[in-house]
Amino acid sequence: MRWFKKKKVKNTDEMSFLEHLEELRWALIRGLLGWIILTVAAFAMKNYIFGYIIFGPKRQDFLTYQILQKIGIAYKAPDFPLISTTLTGQFTSHLLVSVYAGFILGFPFIFWQLWQFVKPGLYPHERKATRGVVGYATFLFVIGLLFGYFVITPISLSFLVQYSVDDVHTVKNMFHLGDYISVVSLLTFAFGLIFEMPLIIYFLAKVGIMTPPFMRHYRRHAILVIFILSALITPTTDMITQLIVAIPMLFLYEISIMVAGRVQKRKEKEEKALALSTSTA
Repeated sequence: MRWFKKKKVKNTDEMSFLEHLEELRWALIRGLLGWIILTVAAFAMKNYIFGYIIFGPKRQDFLTYQILQKIGIAYKAPDFPLISTTLTGQFTSHLLVSVYAGFILGFPFIFWQLWQFVKPGLYPHERKATRGVVGYATFLFVIGLLFGYFVITPISLSFLVQYSVDDVHTVKNMFHLGDYISVVSLLTFAFGLIFEMPLIIYFLAKVGIMTPPFMRHYRRHAILVIFILSALITPTTDMITQLIVAIPMLFLYEISIMVAGRVQKRKEKEEKALALSTSTA
């Protein structure tokens, strides 16, 4: 098909604004088509996706609970009923989960399509410096998803299920299927994006928006923001739980400072080389 054929452009400076828009349009179409195909595939895998992934934190054989039991921590999976109160509730939830799953599975391809549009506009040394960016982005995204799903989601569910407005449990908890899916999806997907921080800082450092001195100067402010975010993400009031969330984010921030430092050193080296070549000329 015509939209699968990438148009070869020798020099992006020769392309008009409309030609750039045309390239972006086809990149988005190819990415969207891949997303749709994987969404359909996920829709067909209903029993596996719901039985083992979406409802996984409700199962006693969930990986997180097995690990806790092996290290001597007795942990019982949260047991609670899920209800659907609308005629189309289960179908809508099935469709929504399939869209989420399609995007997660298609993330490498979607990101690669967007990168194929951006890459021709870079200088040769910038292309060399960003080699493997799709792999790095995918790796960070997957690590974030796993952390959100296997660590944060079980903690949050256990707290929310056991929480009561009084000591005698006057109000009985019966959770809506859509609410449950929203919590699991939000916590999982949010950390997939949060773990992209080093990559985002890399590009911000490339354009001079983020620098190591700036990030070190505002480190205290960043730590405060991170702990506020960890408190918002985890509904528990347990300090240990908030630390479990905050520590990886603090670690990512420190890695981001290192990434920005490497970018700055490379830019200074290139500027010195350019100044030297100009003076000798």
